[in-house]
Amino acid sequence: MTPNTWQPWNVLSGEVWGTHLTGAPNSSPLSWSNFLATYPNATIKGGVGANVGSGWSAMTGETDALTIGTAAQTTTYNFEAPFQVTTTSLPAGTVKTAYTASLTANGGNLPYKWSVVSGSLPTGLHLHRSTGVISGKPYGSDSGVYTFTVKVVDKKVRIKHQPATQNTATKVLSISIS
Repeated sequence: MTPNTWQPWNVLSGEVWGTHLTGAPNSSPLSWSNFLATYPNATIKGGVGANVGSGWSAMTGETDALTIGTAAQTTTYNFEAPFQVTTTSLPAGTVKTAYTASLTANGGNLPYKWSVVSGSLPTGLHLHRSTGVISGKPYGSDSGVYTFTVKVVDKKVRIKHQPATQNTATKVLSISIS
């Protein structure tokens, strides 16, 4: 296990503790393979839950997604918010006056990296790549509406035996300068 990194876990190959399963010990792990070999007709009644880290202070965790099914058909419940730019609009600015606005995103893995991928910011304003803050002082001759596309990329995550993954999101925004 790598701390602070999303990692897949397969209940069939992993070990679990059972509190309400006949034959499952409460004090030591049991593999699902062994449980299903002993009880091949076992069924789930009353629902399925993921309880990660509860009662064990040495382990903390979160459930990103839960996939239930067989080799023929599965259903995945994704609990993570989609990676996206959450800024919906930017405040207007005034020529020769200091301007500051922050871009925001959710999901993914910090730190984020920001860029303008099409269009342009008003002359005199700059997007700070690591913070997502647009700041500066618009030039006196640059009044108008500036439309541009921002892109945010999260930190690459490497999971053992899998290729690195990285999320990307874009959003079209405008700044009006008067």
